Amino acid sequence: SHRGLIDDISSIESNREPNVRLDAIFVPTSRLPTSLDEAARVAKLAQAPLIYFCSGDATVEGINNFLKKKSIDTRDIKAVQLPEGSKLPGLQLNTDNFSIPGYDKKRDISTKRNLGLAFARMMDWKHVLFLDDDIQGIQKSHLNRLLVGFEHPDRYVVGYGCRHPDNDFASDNSTAMHAYRLAGG
Repeated sequence: SHRGLIDDISSIESNREPNVRLDAIFVPTSRLPTSLDEAARVAKLAQAPLIYFCSGDATVEGINNFLKKKSIDTRDIKAVQLPEGSKLPGLQLNTDNFSIPGYDKKRDISTKRNLGLAFARMMDWKHVLFLDDDIQGIQKSHLNRLLVGFEHPDRYVVGYGCRHPDNDFASDNSTAMHAYRLAGG
């Protein structure tokens, strides 16, 4: 089991300013931009650049128009269009062809996250947040707790467990929930 790799960060103090800052926020999206203003709000709160990786129904033009209609300052926001079937050049990963049994739509979220990791590495960014395009309600205290979690020298990944609004872990079908189940949860 991978449970031994997971530290519970719920007890980490969240009302102090962390000693590290968030370098960037990555949002992989393939949906119409109906809730992407939440990611922009979080990026402003974190004072971090925001990068949307777009495919499917999500387009650079659509995201830019949506943010403009919402009067959101886009100076630190970039949207990147991934062509259909995109992969990182010269890199074959086991997650490239991730699929969900019984769901025949080709998923490219793994490619987008791997692209975000590659981009962070090229930019020498140490503290990045991967934010799903449907996440809501992140507060400054949540960001502080994550960043304080990074202050531990042996901690390279920090995150929250995702709960469905009815607090039932089993109802959540997110990537985090898949990882939670694979880790024995």
